[in-house]
Amino acid sequence: MNENELSKPATVDEKRNREQVQQTDGPAKPPETTARRAKRPPFYSFAELIQTTYETRVGVKTLQKADTKALLSAPPMKGSERDKLLELARSDKTLEKSKQLVLLSLRSEAPRISHYLRDFARDAIGCHELFRQQRTADLLTNLHGTSIDAVAAIFMTSNVKLLTERTENPLPKRQAEQCVRNAVHCVLLLLWVAQGGSVERILRFLQRHSWSKKAKRYRSEKQQLEALVISRDPTAASVTFTLLERRALELEQQAEAAARSQERVRTRSQRLEQQLTAVEDKLHQTTGECERLRQELRESIDTLATKEAHWRHEYETLKGRALRRLNEESSLLEEGLHALRREPPKVSVMIDHAERAIDGLKRVAERIRNESLS
Repeated sequence: MNENELSKPATVDEKRNREQVQQTDGPAKPPETTARRAKRPPFYSFAELIQTTYETRVGVKTLQKADTKALLSAPPMKGSERDKLLELARSDKTLEKSKQLVLLSLRSEAPRISHYLRDFARDAIGCHELFRQQRTADLLTNLHGTSIDAVAAIFMTSNVKLLTERTENPLPKRQAEQCVRNAVHCVLLLLWVAQGGSVERILRFLQRHSWSKKAKRYRSEKQQLEALVISRDPTAASVTFTLLERRALELEQQAEAAARSQERVRTRSQRLEQQLTAVEDKLHQTTGECERLRQELRESIDTLATKEAHWRHEYETLKGRALRRLNEESSLLEEGLHALRREPPKVSVMIDHAERAIDGLKRVAERIRNESLS
């Protein structure tokens, strides 16, 4: 068969013959499918794994058990091998392979492999032109002290212009935007590993700085419904919905706990209000009682002052009478004593004056006794 015969279109009989051959022998499988289904040998070194990731179109998305077992016993790369691989990583203009390497480190359950792949990916990302500026380079050198909000600087249009307007091998605008997105994703993943935190935090960041820009044109419910139906990534949509549903459940539980706490506070507040009302009533009664006792105390003080003045007056009166009577009776006794000293002594005079003095003193004592009892 010559070239002219090959260039002619196939006739109906030829097509029918081909269909019969396919029916008897089965559908012809493309060689790519056969090669992909063939079991590949494990990676016995990190250099081989990283080189395969950057050189092949599909790359390495998962590690088999044989890969993990072989890599755990593999020695670390030499300096010359690492430098060659970093030079190879410079060909990854959109950082797609570096992002795939970071994701591969997250999928690995062996800490040694994860750390090794993540460390190399961080150095490879740092070699990219996006991270030659000081503000973007600090994101990788200080992962533990970098705030997640600082990553928003990578979304600036100046970074896209840097990739589209550079003098050496400028990128198309679509590839430049993809490169910026991959850079942000890599930094977010590295920050999440270094600092921990919740996935909801990464989700909020992506929504605020990346996804919301594309969703602005979907304003009506019809447009939003269309965007949901034609979505090409149901896995990401499902993960997002799961995260939001979990967050909504947490908020609902927090709201229920807050409602119960509010109900307890309301009940306690009502009880305290009742106690306060009772205390106010008791305070009002006590205030009235205190006012009454104050009034009684003032009246008692006034009465006592009046009685004290009356008693003082009576005391002074009684004192005057007693002194006057004592003086009178003393005079009688002196006269009787003088008569008793005379020669001859007049005893009868003394007796008379003494009896009169005794009678007077008895009357004074009786008056004092009577006035004290009254």
